[in-house]
Amino acid sequence: MVKILQTLGYFVFSLFASAGVVYADAESVQEFIDSVALDEAEIAVGIYNFLFPIGLAVGFFAIIMAGYSYLTSQGQPDKVKEASEKLTSAILGIIFIALSLVILRIIVVSLLGGSLPLAT
Repeated sequence: MVKILQTLGYFVFSLFASAGVVYADAESVQEFIDSVALDEAEIAVGIYNFLFPIGLAVGFFAIIMAGYSYLTSQGQPDKVKEASEKLTSAILGIIFIALSLVILRIIVVSLLGGSLPLAT
């Protein structure tokens, strides 16, 4: 059964792979490259728009984990101190992530000459 599914998968893949073959001349290839090309500002904004929510999610998860550590410390001073340090670090991390939005806007606008809107 596995062999049949593998063969079927290879067949379907070969159909899609062969359908993507395009014969083109050099001018149309250059036009395609020019239409897809991104400048540095667009790349920086794209990477940031991808990583910003992930960083915030990790920060909020760290806050939740620090709160859980605090709740399960059972009043032991060393565990309470460790949990409060984790909570402080998580909050500072979220603040730095939020401030990175301002720093990236400054870099994109002044150094790379891009536009200001960052979709977050």
